[in-house]
Amino acid sequence: LLSGPEASDLKALLLDLSMPKLSGEQLLPLLKARVPHVPVIVLSGYVDDRAMLEGASAVLQKPVGVRALEETLRSIVRTR
Repeated sequence: LLSGPEASDLKALLLDLSMPKLSGEQLLPLLKARVPHVPVIVLSGYVDDRAMLEGASAVLQKPVGVRALEETLRSIVRTR
């Protein structure tokens, strides 16, 4: 899970909450432990508890437009 020199090149990660086998809520703390320097943007059609998303740099409601995603990515990468 995101190891090696390529992990240092990451600018941001996009994470969907609804995934098979491992949910986004389960994966988020693992990502933050492995690559704490990389901001994570969570995408979801429904977020029932934002407290479960502690560590996310942003949460975007799906469907998300290209412009909103671009602006969020630029903002997060710029402040890093």
